[in-house]
Amino acid sequence: MLKRFLKNWWPYLGFGLLYLILTVTGTRAEVVGFVQRGLLSTGLMQANVASAPGVSEMYLTERAQALMLVDADGKRHSMAEFKNKVTFINLWATWCPPCIAEMPSIENLYQKTNTEVAFIMLSRDRDFELAKAFIARKGYTFPIYYALEPLPEELSSTAIPATFVIAPGGRIAYSHKGMANYNNPEIEQFLLKLSK
Repeated sequence: MLKRFLKNWWPYLGFGLLYLILTVTGTRAEVVGFVQRGLLSTGLMQANVASAPGVSEMYLTERAQALMLVDADGKRHSMAEFKNKVTFINLWATWCPPCIAEMPSIENLYQKTNTEVAFIMLSRDRDFELAKAFIARKGYTFPIYYALEPLPEELSSTAIPATFVIAPGGRIAYSHKGMANYNNPEIEQFLLKLSK
């Protein structure tokens, strides 16, 4: 009886044990993120700027421009500081596998464009220290922040990761919900074109 039970249920028990180990050790999000990064590398999930509106009438509100952020060093910043620069905003969390999957591509984009484009990697973790430790462990160099108040409607999302590109002057030039590969020439050219 036990032998028959194990024969029929061992795959489920093995999967359950693996899931339990990954959850208890805190590595589940990173392992799933690694698998999803493989999916991104296929090129099936590229950031699609071709569908980005050429001229959008949606702008950041005064409330959004007054949004207060805190960086990894504890320094406060207002979104208004980025008003005259192209700004790449990404909502992410350490517990989010798709967020983890797209981070290497964002780091590559940051390395190529950070002199012309401001990056705001906005952590949605409850404990910002977890986000800081994660970024340090992975060796990412893009700046991370957390918001001191709830996000305004035009920058909020029920799903993460969520990415917004804000043109100089506050126009929302691009938004994308879900993971994407941002390490491609199309998005790089799009950002650099907006900065001119």
